[in-house]
Amino acid sequence: YLFFSTHSKKDLKIGSVVEQNGLYCFYSDQIDGTYKPVNKTGLVMDYGDSIYDVRLLEKESGEYVGIGWRNKDSNGIFLGKLSHPMILKINGDHVDVL
Repeated sequence: YLFFSTHSKKDLKIGSVVEQNGLYCFYSDQIDGTYKPVNKTGLVMDYGDSIYDVRLLEKESGEYVGIGWRNKDSNGIFLGKLSHPMILKINGDHVDVL
């Protein structure tokens, strides 16, 4: 599984590169294999402008927990704080945030 965070990117020559800010994931059976998107699009969590980035931590139980950096509140004011932990459930080609 390859997880990464993105921010929307517009390129005038080719159009939209990334449509949504969020946490994405692709998976493959081999490190150098063909990667496929989880959840059909690769998007695990659309967090808009409210979270800047998400990091995943693996607990001893094998469960994954995401922690994000809060970017802005609903008024657009910068927060710069950590988010509440988010539990991720990985099941084959599907990843959910609980």
